[in-house]
Amino acid sequence: MKKYTLILVLILSSLINAQVALPFDFEDGENPFTSNNSVGTVIEDPTDASNKVLQVEGQSGTWDNIIAYLELNVNLSDNNNNTITFRIKPINGTGSGNHLLKFEGEADTGPNQELAFTTTGTDWQDISLDFPSSLGNYSDLVIFTDANSAATDVYLIDDIAGATNSSPPVDEAPTVAAPSPPERNSWDVISLFSDVYTDITDTEWSATWDDSDISDLEIVGDNVKKVQFVNFLGVILSDYYDLTNFTYLHIDVWTATATANKSFIHKFSNHAASAGETSAIQFVTNNASTPVLPESNPGNWMSYDIPFSSFTAAAANGVIDREAIKEFIITSDLGIVYLDNIYVYRDATASLDTHNLFNISLSPSPALNDLKISAQEIIDDIIIYNLLGKKVFKTNINKKEEVIDISNLNSGIYILKYTINKAVGTIKFIKE
Repeated sequence: MKKYTLILVLILSSLINAQVALPFDFEDGENPFTSNNSVGTVIEDPTDASNKVLQVEGQSGTWDNIIAYLELNVNLSDNNNNTITFRIKPINGTGSGNHLLKFEGEADTGPNQELAFTTTGTDWQDISLDFPSSLGNYSDLVIFTDANSAATDVYLIDDIAGATNSSPPVDEAPTVAAPSPPERNSWDVISLFSDVYTDITDTEWSATWDDSDISDLEIVGDNVKKVQFVNFLGVILSDYYDLTNFTYLHIDVWTATATANKSFIHKFSNHAASAGETSAIQFVTNNASTPVLPESNPGNWMSYDIPFSSFTAAAANGVIDREAIKEFIITSDLGIVYLDNIYVYRDATASLDTHNLFNISLSPSPALNDLKISAQEIIDDIIIYNLLGKKVFKTNINKKEEVIDISNLNSGIYILKYTINKAVGTIKFIKE
């Protein structure tokens, strides 16, 4: 029995040690770090073949780093036990450099914490970093080699230890599905994410330039997106979408985080003529906004219908155009958030067809190859969109009547937007 007990203890011990958690001595040959431009590999110490160490090679980026996603958080809350120690050896380059050790992913969405350190010469050096008091629990450990420098030096690192390990907080999640959106005409909705409407395709969730993590989950048969906010999440649309004639943004939000003094910022980035951001609009949902982020978290799904008329300019130029929306950015300090039913829509009482005001006519209906547009006044230009808001045709007319070739359009319903005397109207037509 003693023999089996010893084996069981050894197995349990190996399982505990296999967790990605401090201390790191690299003797098992495993590398707990993920490369983020810098390249990290575990090798034998060139000066002591019996010792394994982490070798980190910079890749000329200004902020090259390696990151360890910890399974047990590092607790820096105890001022008597919040010092991180390790050994480092520069093995090429100048032998002198500036570096950073950083903790990210604080359990209560607190700020990241980092301390700088330097190396001199090419011998093994002992580093001790004493973090400030009253910090929190962190899930990510990041090491920047040659911080704010394009140097490609190589370093050996060993024996990273200190502070206290603690279990990450239990992730609370919704237990009911988000409210189901109402039925709407397909041409009245552009959906980024919803089980009810048809989503625009090839949307890039979590752009390379944002700093938040996102994953797809199913809650009671309902697809949702879980976001771990650091600061902001970037969503890149597959094309440029004209939201000029849409009246509301809808989004459903659930979080277990206390919502007092928190905010949720919705931003649309306009990229006119594919020239990058030329203007942007945003709405800040907080404890004082309308609609409001409640001061006391209700513990259920919060549904928002935000009028575009309430959005304000988010760029320095003060422009609030939204005829070529390419990006949707959410900024929040709520930590873990669940999202569903993200779409823009037209008020059901607002008709798409405003052609009667301008005596516009389209023929034939349905149209196969040619579409004739006519009016009693000069038509400046027209733009045709599909039902997902994607621009598929544009031309200047500058006369009262024109026949346009639509033979290359797929069969379906389209929206024609026209300008007459600086007034804008829209009208639907069907392509056979």
